[in-house]
Amino acid sequence: MQETFDSFQTSDGLKIHTVAWLPDSTPKAVVLVVHGIAEHSGRYRHVGEFLANRGHAVYALNHRGHGKSEGVRVYFDSFDQLVGDLERYFERVRTAHPALPMYILGHSMGSLITLLFTLRHQGELAGMISSGTPISLDQSLPVPLIALSGFVRNLAPKLALIALDVKAISTDPAVVAAQKADPLCYHGLMPIGTITALVETGRKVREQVNTLRLPLLILHGQADKLTPPPGSQFIMDKAGSPDKTLKFYPGMYHEIVNEVDKATVLNDIATWLDSHT
Repeated sequence: MQETFDSFQTSDGLKIHTVAWLPDSTPKAVVLVVHGIAEHSGRYRHVGEFLANRGHAVYALNHRGHGKSEGVRVYFDSFDQLVGDLERYFERVRTAHPALPMYILGHSMGSLITLLFTLRHQGELAGMISSGTPISLDQSLPVPLIALSGFVRNLAPKLALIALDVKAISTDPAVVAAQKADPLCYHGLMPIGTITALVETGRKVREQVNTLRLPLLILHGQADKLTPPPGSQFIMDKAGSPDKTLKFYPGMYHEIVNEVDKATVLNDIATWLDSHT
């Protein structure tokens, strides 16, 4: 496997850092990995290495405000900015591999970005993988909190109010400890504007998910305390794709690729990719 690093500039001038994990032989497909909130692409190195060793060219970017990328930490004005950054990166990757099928794998907030991107560009993709989607986040947060966040957002969108429960990312204590010690992860309170954008965008995606037609693999930890598992069931029930698969993993928390039995999840992903390539 070869690991390479690069960067590109967003439409508004921010430097975005990227990484690629490439097989030693000619790749058979491309997988674009879209990470979640408060983390970075480096936490998916084991995913990239696993898939690269199975013959896939794997690419990932650090979202604006995340990891080594520029921008206000874990803040953005709208999801359109994140999707726009992903579109720019997608074109760069596709130019490098014009003849290969393109897949996209998004986790948590990355699933939401991936869904928005896919709704706009599904004709350019061979398939989409969603992990721990937050499209039903509004159904788990207290109604007063949602109402308050909407009001506060108009006054001070960058005001940090909400904490992320790091212990809920994985049942593996070593994963939790590593996240807490990782200087490229964000460990502060979440800006109210970011949380509100997550809720509002989740509702928007639910209204459009029926238009999805491409092959879908939908994954969720059944014991996920951060993003409600019914969100993944919603995609399965409402998506218009004739080729869709839903897998719940009993006992797993939010980051299923960082769970004790992550090998099962990675094998499920690789098997699905192989069956569609």
